[in-house]
Amino acid sequence: FGLNRDKWVPNPGAKSSSALGMYEFVGALMGLAIRTKFYMPFALPSLVWKALLGEKLVLGDLDAIDKLTVQAMEQIAAFSRDDFGVVVDEVFTTLDSAGNVIELEEGGTSRVVTYEDRTEFTQAVLAARLHEADDQTRAMRRGLNSVIPARLLALFSWQDLELLVCGRVDISIETLRAHTVYRGGYSASHPVIATFWKVLESFSMDERALFLKFVWGRTRLPLQDSWVQQFP
Repeated sequence: FGLNRDKWVPNPGAKSSSALGMYEFVGALMGLAIRTKFYMPFALPSLVWKALLGEKLVLGDLDAIDKLTVQAMEQIAAFSRDDFGVVVDEVFTTLDSAGNVIELEEGGTSRVVTYEDRTEFTQAVLAARLHEADDQTRAMRRGLNSVIPARLLALFSWQDLELLVCGRVDISIETLRAHTVYRGGYSASHPVIATFWKVLESFSMDERALFLKFVWGRTRLPLQDSWVQQFP
């Protein structure tokens, strides 16, 4: 839930040596993509790209992939004492993105959240969610650094890294047109629709990505063989 609904995040429960080895291999593939300029369509949010560079994660990175959790924590922190006692029934645990229960402290399952410690609870939840995949992103970073030295990557921002690995977003208007469903009495030949496509064709790739994010919650088109949902 959030702006990055078309992105993937690492599975925080994948902690076996074989699983972490595969994440390390993914990082090495990213390094090869940079060296060979053979771009790979890794659809990852800022939370992952930042972690690969060792950049500090901020609340906006979590908000982009799980807006509901961020909103819920903000509401809990803002409740009055009277409302808190009626609405909030929590203990010091949270769910990660894989649906696993995380104890925010030892014995968290038996510690009830009170009005006095609500801020401690909300901050602990947000920190746990921001860093739930640290083991996996560290493995990816090891793989990336085995191909591209960390001192070189320090020159780039996370946006630069995404561009180096994935290349520029290519949003084909013809592909989008072929997967469009018209409603409300409109058809492909309607003058309004014809004008719409003409305007969209004049957009730069960055503007097309912003348009997709606004109307569809994603910044890239699905792969050619994976259109499970037509364009609205």
